[in-house]
Amino acid sequence: MTKLRATLFGAFAVTADGTAIRVETRKARALLAILIMQRGQPWQRERLAALLWSRGETRQALASLSQA
Repeated sequence: MTKLRATLFGAFAVTADGTAIRVETRKARALLAILIMQRGQPWQRERLAALLWSRGETRQALASLSQA
């Protein structure tokens, strides 16, 4: 099983089995942080999109979530 390790405070970092994983955008980092901190809990795409793109139209926010 792959061991995932994340540092969410300070310098953001994610590794899988000791290999660094690049997470380039702030939105992708925020998405990953939300999912890690709420591990094991289901999330509706609409809720995640609203959290990350609060000013956008729902359809555009969902499209942006697909790209994060």
